Amino acid sequence: MTSVTVEPRSPPSPGWESLEAITRFAGADYERAVLYPEDDRYLLERDDRVRHYDQQT
Repeated sequence: MTSVTVEPRSPPSPGWESLEAITRFAGADYERAVLYPEDDRYLLERDDRVRHYDQQT
């Protein structure tokens, strides 16, 4: 079996401190998925859109 180590490119949830931080990362259309060419090696299917939720603690 082959193991793969993937280093995160962005903070894991709940690492986003604000919607503004998400917009800085993803751009003005922050609900459009940010994907990289190498993601095809790891994803079985791709979503073009994402959803963001407020997490109450």
